[in-house]
Amino acid sequence: MLWSDFYDGFWDWSDSTRRTRISSLEDIGSGEEVVEVVLEIEDPKVKAQLIRKAMKFGVEFTSDDFMNLDGELSDELYAQLGQYAGFDHNDPYFDEENMTWDDFECYYSDWNEELLARRIGKLNDFGDPESVCDAIMCMPNSKLEDALYDRAIKKGVKFTREQLENMGHVELQLKNALDNFITDEQIDQVSRDVAVLNARLDEEYPILTPEEQRKENVNGVLKFFGVIAAVILGIFGVFLSVIIGLTKQYGGSSHRSSSWGSFGRHSHKKKGRHCDGDCANCPAHYGYRYGRWYYGHGHQWGCERGGDGGRRGLTLRD
Repeated sequence: MLWSDFYDGFWDWSDSTRRTRISSLEDIGSGEEVVEVVLEIEDPKVKAQLIRKAMKFGVEFTSDDFMNLDGELSDELYAQLGQYAGFDHNDPYFDEENMTWDDFECYYSDWNEELLARRIGKLNDFGDPESVCDAIMCMPNSKLEDALYDRAIKKGVKFTREQLENMGHVELQLKNALDNFITDEQIDQVSRDVAVLNARLDEEYPILTPEEQRKENVNGVLKFFGVIAAVILGIFGVFLSVIIGLTKQYGGSSHRSSSWGSFGRHSHKKKGRHCDGDCANCPAHYGYRYGRWYYGHGHQWGCERGGDGGRRGLTLRD
């Protein structure tokens, strides 16, 4: 049976007919219509049958609906309906949808934890911070304390430092200090900058596969030994340059000294390549004059041919 047909005809039916028709309902109306029908039924069993049918179909009852059913149902069923609809069967006239802080403050101590938790979630009106702090500290457990505190903060209640310490919520002071130190926008900007930097690093330094890493290690070793070889070759080149320079500097002197030493072993003759010691009449040769090595006849000492210097003070150049 459809609810529209039931609602149009129930006025003329007896309670027994109503019981039969309620059992065959395939849908149901609003909570207000259900309450209207319940108030017209005389038999408590039929009333209970319709209320259970309504709960089965998920009908939503308002606070006014619940208040109108006060005294129409058994205490047990009325308590079940209160739990189903979210109302206090002990105080059906309490409108938690429009609850003020005064309502909450006056009655919260009489509510069980389940009802208290639900009504904290519906509380939109708060009093002064001191009265709210007192209510928080009187909650039956820490979970409800946190729930009422979070609700109060969400609704803009400003507690003093002393009240926060009394409630054990000093973390708000820390949050305020951090908010003054760095803003959420600055934190977001830092996060974005870090993300961009990480992306750039990934592009410039991509993660290598094991094979690529092995090749990279081999190339690094080869580069290292290449640098060592270059350094060694450089040092060897410098050393070789020094040796060549020394050879050029002292090669002539060694030759002259050898010539001088070999001359001493020959007889002294005036002609040709030999000399008898008469430097003035011998072919031009080397000797020292004023500390310098001269080629001629007028050297003063160190004649390479063992002569007497010949024309003293004069050289072939003179």
